[in-house]
Amino acid sequence: MNQFSEMNEYELNKKIALKRGWKERHCKECGHEWWQEPDGGVDYNQTEPPCFSGDIKYAMQLFDEMNGYFLFNYGRGYACSVVAPYVGAALHRYKWYSTPARAIAEAYVQKIENE
Repeated sequence: MNQFSEMNEYELNKKIALKRGWKERHCKECGHEWWQEPDGGVDYNQTEPPCFSGDIKYAMQLFDEMNGYFLFNYGRGYACSVVAPYVGAALHRYKWYSTPARAIAEAYVQKIENE
């Protein structure tokens, strides 16, 4: 398991949101915390980063930016990689996740860390 797989949902989503231009805000007067959208839009009720690792709608935004990546399911879960599986592939080399959104989010974080 790689270091990114050890992140919880919040940590993973926060890392992706910050990279994509979201800003974590805090009001010194009242203590309220919220997330500001990259375009400056504000929803004061959004107290968590967008759920890239759990909501397929957000995950597909990431996947659309990941040219050359493949998303696949092979019975043991989902994987997302630049290397497509082939017949007889060493499937133990892939990182498997319970949902496609989590697989995409994990691959996205690996991609941005390697840029």
